[in-house]
Amino acid sequence: MPAAQRELKPAIRRQLSAHSRQTLAQSSMPICSQLLAQASQTSAQTLQNWSLKAEALSMRLAEVWQISAQLIISRK
Repeated sequence: MPAAQRELKPAIRRQLSAHSRQTLAQSSMPICSQLLAQASQTSAQTLQNWSLKAEALSMRLAEVWQISAQLIISRK
């Protein structure tokens, strides 16, 4: 499993946790708590987006390495 995928699951858990905190904050807590919960959710979303981009880059690099290896083999 690529590292980006391993990081994605914790990122999703953090996002869900942050969303739960934000929902609780909106229903009964002061504005400061709402802002903290929202910041936490935004942070989790940012990490999730970064993980997805890292996974896509990893897949592209693997494809480049495979093509390079095929070219080297075909030259022999």
